Order: sequence, then C-alpha cells, then structure tokens
Amino acid sequence: MRSGVRRTEFDLRPFLEPRERILDVDIGKAVADLYAFVLAISSKGFEGALRASMQGVETDQPGPELVTAIGEDLSHDITCLQAEVFRKAVEEAIFDAAGLGYDLQRLNVKAGLERYLRKRGPKQFLELFLSRYVFNAVWLRVQDHLRAKSGSRSLRKSAVGIERFCSSVVRSVVENWHVEGKLERLPAKKRLGTTLIATIETRLLETTNAPVRKFR
Repeated sequence: MRSGVRRTEFDLRPFLEPRERILDVDIGKAVADLYAFVLAISSKGFEGALRASMQGVETDQPGPELVTAIGEDLSHDITCLQAEVFRKAVEEAIFDAAGLGYDLQRLNVKAGLERYLRKRGPKQFLELFLSRYVFNAVWLRVQDHLRAKSGSRSLRKSAVGIERFCSSVVRSVVENWHVEGKLERLPAKKRLGTTLIATIETRLLETTNAPVRKFR
C-alpha cells in the first residue's frame, strides 16, 4: 500500500556511505513510549497520562517548558545528535497538534493536545511526529548539498518537496501497520518501534518523489 508516493529519479542513497543509516532505529522504544503516551491522553486526559508515564514532569509548567520536559523524558535513553533530532520532532509535533501559531507562553498544551486527539486520534499524531522526525533526519543529510547548488528560494521549494515526500512515506507505512494490526501492539511491544523505524527507512530508499528529481 503506497498511495500518494510516485517513483522518479530522486534517490537518497547518493547521500549515504555504504551501510550508513538515514534513521536511527535506536529511537524505536522512545517512539513506542510516545505513542503509548498519546493513547493514554485519549483515555485518561493529559494530566492523568502524564502522572502515569512521566512522573518526573511537572504539569504546571508554561507550555514551552512543559513540551521540552516531555521530549527530554522520552529521549533519556537516546544520545548525541539523534536525541536532539528526536526531541525537536516531539516538540514540533506537540506544538502543531496543540495549536502552533498562538503565543507559546500562553499556549495551553494540555487542552490543545486533548482536543487534537479527540478530533484526529493517536494514529494521526504518530504520523505527524514521524513525518517531522523523518524530514529532520533526511534534511540533515541533504541540506548542505542542496544549499551549495541552489539559491534560497529554490532551497525552500526543495525543503517543501522533501517534507511532502517524507510525510507520504510515513503515512503509507503507518496505514499499513494500522491495517495489519501492528500499530495497536506497539505500546506493549516496544521492540516494534525499532521495526517501524527500519520499515520507514527501507521505504525511503525504495521510493522517490517528483518534486526533488533535479537534486540528483
């Protein structure tokens, strides 16, 4: 099931050394924990979920600090640059879901996330997070090469094209997992998070996207 993804000349492999990975499968457990957290928000509310899964995170912090604390708690077993990439994606996904565009100091993360999950559900939040994570990881690989070959306007267009490409791949994989019943097992079987990231990486290397074919 690969709806929305078309084959063209774009290929991520030229940006990689032999056997080098684009994504870090070691974030798999943290991805499973994040999904379990948003599922808990759906059933227990934000504060109930936070107390159950992140006891060291205070709920009365301002929005930005609260989101940072959640990202740090989830990423405590990840190290170096990959921890930064993971946390950045967590923060972007939460701010997007909770209402990015408002005054971040007044942003009500709790109410915003609860509203988002009632309306769209945990699966769509997982897609949002994974799309952010995959795009950030891919962009780290390609941005210097693209910047050297294009102006700022072209670079922005390239980023939009790559972001759409990453989101399309993520949606396809997550939908497959949902249909096959793997997604519902993810919170209890943390090792499935590693498989999920590896599956997305495989699909990235198999799939290409028209808007970025000129990069090759």
